[in-house]
Amino acid sequence: MVGMIGATSLVGRRLTPLLAASGARVAAFSRRGAPEGGDPARWFTLPEPGGEPLAASAVGESVPLWVCAAPIWCLPDHFGLLEVLGARRVAAVSSTSLYTKSGS
Repeated sequence: MVGMIGATSLVGRRLTPLLAASGARVAAFSRRGAPEGGDPARWFTLPEPGGEPLAASAVGESVPLWVCAAPIWCLPDHFGLLEVLGARRVAAVSSTSLYTKSGS
């Protein structure tokens, strides 16, 4: 199983179905919950930082592989979730838009 934080982000919306199409089971996490449509992922609403953590039993299995498509500065807020779900590897997708779009 692959976990996705920021599954409704621009990258997450594209990557989640690609992962599912490759045969991966995807646990998609977002602050907004599941989007409309027939997305093949299992959707979960991210707990608020400092709020009640999601129980591992809510997902039903460990999630060792993760992709973070949310803003990278949000990732530390979810370290507890990653730990509870048995994360072993995390790939974070980020950009330099903070710097490249500063004049726009």
